[in-house]
Amino acid sequence: MKRRSNLFGEIASLTSFARNDKMKVERFVKVVSMSTIISVLAWPFKLLWKLVTFILSFTGRIIAVVLGFVLMILGGFLTASVVAAPVGIPLIIVGFLLVLRGIF
Repeated sequence: MKRRSNLFGEIASLTSFARNDKMKVERFVKVVSMSTIISVLAWPFKLLWKLVTFILSFTGRIIAVVLGFVLMILGGFLTASVVAAPVGIPLIIVGFLLVLRGIF
């Protein structure tokens, strides 16, 4: 009979061990909250969004630099003709500022 009671004691300890494991799993599930799951699922979309914004900002910078150079060249041509110098000098300044803005 003692052997049987030991067997039942071992089974009881195994079930309590299983209960403890279940409680650990429940705690883990509570720690891994819904916001964590959502952030993991949203990660590819965030990455795609960052890529698109980088491409658009880089394109905007390139356009600013090119437009700045065009304005500086146009301002230089206008300044070469003495009559349009009051318009050409501000164009050179605005073009230079656009180039600076596009670079930095």
